[in-house]
Amino acid sequence: MKIETKFSVGDKVYYLEDEIDYVETETCFICNGEGDIEVKEKMFQCPECKGLGESEPVSLPLQKTKGPKTIKAIITYTKKETEVLYHISSDLDNFEERLLFSTKEAAKAALRNPTQEVSESENT
Repeated sequence: MKIETKFSVGDKVYYLEDEIDYVETETCFICNGEGDIEVKEKMFQCPECKGLGESEPVSLPLQKTKGPKTIKAIITYTKKETEVLYHISSDLDNFEERLLFSTKEAAKAALRNPTQEVSESENT
């Protein structure tokens, strides 16, 4: 069975990788950073910050363009339809074709327009 793939073993590719970006904490707006609030002359732990005096750091997903890396193996398997994965490094997961690009510019274009597929002409 011959399966057509977008890339071949040995091709250099750029890829999109998820990273986590942490937003700094802010002083709690309920207790003004004290960790406690006074209600009817009694002190209680702030329900918003749970006594920390600051908001929890918020993590936001952030994608970055990485590469180039060389494709070391192509993995195919069939469930309902044939899936193609590319192995580019032992310390990274395998990648689907939609996350790999021939040029850094095509990878950056995909970051700017994540819902729009990059055409083959943009990716060569």
